[in-house]
Amino acid sequence: MFVKKINYAKEIYSKVFSDLDVSRLADVYDSNGEILLEGGIIVKGIEDITKKTKRFIELIGPSHVELQNLDFWEHGDVIYEQGTFLLKNKKSGKAFHSGFYMIIWKIQRDGAYKIYREMKMDEMG
Repeated sequence: MFVKKINYAKEIYSKVFSDLDVSRLADVYDSNGEILLEGGIIVKGIEDITKKTKRFIELIGPSHVELQNLDFWEHGDVIYEQGTFLLKNKKSGKAFHSGFYMIIWKIQRDGAYKIYREMKMDEMG
């Protein structure tokens, strides 16, 4: 059951990048969500996540995001997800960024899952 709900949230996440619409991030991230960035920088809360994501999207332009799940682990009210990501230019379809991710999804009062913690690691090579 949780896989379907998480995949729905991941579809919204992808549309944020393809449609340049950061207003939808509140539908994906828990209000207390955090992202661990390269260098140990932590972005906390939906407001800062939205600002940081907006700057990133403005830098890269419209993109297609592919999030490929490798595994899930369910523990109480959270789901741990490990996977790979790939960013492609929306116009050319050319891949320009890839790597691995770990997301902790937290169930919300309405039964939806939102990102509580996120970490991405660039692919080496």
